[in-house]
Amino acid sequence: MNASERALLIETIDRLFAGLVANGDAGNSKESFRARWERVEEMGVGSLLVPESAGGLGGSFHDAALVAHRAALHAVSLPILETLLSRRLLAQAGSDSVSGAASIACVASGGLDARSGSAAANYSGVVHEVPWGRNVDHVLLELRQGEQSLLLRLATADACKRTLATNMAGEPRDTLEFRSAPVRTNVVPDSAASLMGLGALLRTAQIGGSLDCVLRQCIEHASGRSQFGRPLSQFQAIQHQIALLAEESAAVNCAALAAARAAELGDAGFEIAAAKLRANRAVGIATSIAHQVHGAIGCTQEHALHRATQRLWSWRSEFGNDRHWALELGRRVARAGADAFWPTLTERGDRSGAPAES
Repeated sequence: MNASERALLIETIDRLFAGLVANGDAGNSKESFRARWERVEEMGVGSLLVPESAGGLGGSFHDAALVAHRAALHAVSLPILETLLSRRLLAQAGSDSVSGAASIACVASGGLDARSGSAAANYSGVVHEVPWGRNVDHVLLELRQGEQSLLLRLATADACKRTLATNMAGEPRDTLEFRSAPVRTNVVPDSAASLMGLGALLRTAQIGGSLDCVLRQCIEHASGRSQFGRPLSQFQAIQHQIALLAEESAAVNCAALAAARAAELGDAGFEIAAAKLRANRAVGIATSIAHQVHGAIGCTQEHALHRATQRLWSWRSEFGNDRHWALELGRRVARAGADAFWPTLTERGDRSGAPAES
């Protein structure tokens, strides 16, 4: 997309997401979920990353990161990024297009009952912490078979057992058990990034959106709330804290866009690791500031602040926590050696930080 098309995309999805929230973006019942998801599908958002030749919109990871950011900014609670990624990976691997809401899972046990690559393969195992597992139609998981990585698409209706759970923000994170369930799609992914890595990329963009949401609420609260006869925004201590929050938000959003641009160019493992780690580290600082600025009112269920901060606390550990990505960065640097560190860092920085195509 060029700059004007991207601006139109943002304007369109802002209207869509604002409408979803205004009409009550809450509840995990099947009926509530379907009603909200139909509106997303009508706009074609789920097929943003699918090539035009396969019936999609042909968007880039930059475009997907913007959608993830705006969804989090509006506190929309739907598996948008999960559906974007699953459809992208399936289309990229040459699979037929799939409709309906989908999810992705990075933690699974078990394996194929039949020979790897067989069109009639069945899967038996347990898939853990599936985002929106009770609501979606499909789940995409990555399975290692020796040196080969396979993408398996399973129908959630084929699960023989479901253990329902939620993350801290109340979003479904269910465990699905399958016994000789037919594999709907079994393909070798044509992508340099793993399912975990691509999930971390768009989760980082979501964290950036929620940080912007928190920042906006802090500014509004400090401007409208008075103490000792003055608005909170006139106290230097409050100004300083909000400035720190703005720094964290800007850093995460820049890292997310740099990683998204790198993903379009090929191997983005280093940028994704750095971006997700930076986002994870920002969560603790930002949420602490936000609740200090709001005081006791920010801890109440009735206040909107928790819709952002609870998601931030939950997303910090999803698609890799601090330890996971710190170790990944360390391994990459150690493999390259000390002499290659700075030249590689500057080369990759120049590449991922280049202006987007207009």
